[in-house]
Amino acid sequence: MKKLMLLAVLLCGFAFTAEAQVKVYCKIVERPASSKNRVAIDLGSEDGVFNATEVVGKKDKVAKFESGIAALNFMSQNGWQFVQAYVTVAGAVSEDENNIVSGRTSSECHYLMCKEFASVEDAEAELAAKFVRNKQFK
Repeated sequence: MKKLMLLAVLLCGFAFTAEAQVKVYCKIVERPASSKNRVAIDLGSEDGVFNATEVVGKKDKVAKFESGIAALNFMSQNGWQFVQAYVTVAGAVSEDENNIVSGRTSSECHYLMCKEFASVEDAEAELAAKFVRNKQFK
């Protein structure tokens, strides 16, 4: 009986490991003050190969996101889950003797998302099919 129980436990363990999934993360970056390429999706490639400013949308039409929320909605509709959001601010501000503040700053909104895939190959295939790659994000 003990051997039978041990065999059942081992078989269950193998069944769970056979269905292991790969979790992939991406970051949507929105530059609200930018007039061009306001939204990009960083898919984690150091050389920028998987950075996308355009996606393949409905009826295989290439589309740009008009806002970070539009990108969030697109990703959510394609099975990605929201993880976290944060804002970064860069630039310099100074105050003169009359307490007048001047300077220039810029901000970026970052939205982290994730999705589980059956394998790395499946993840790469979906990313290649959905995102227009090698676009500059300026």
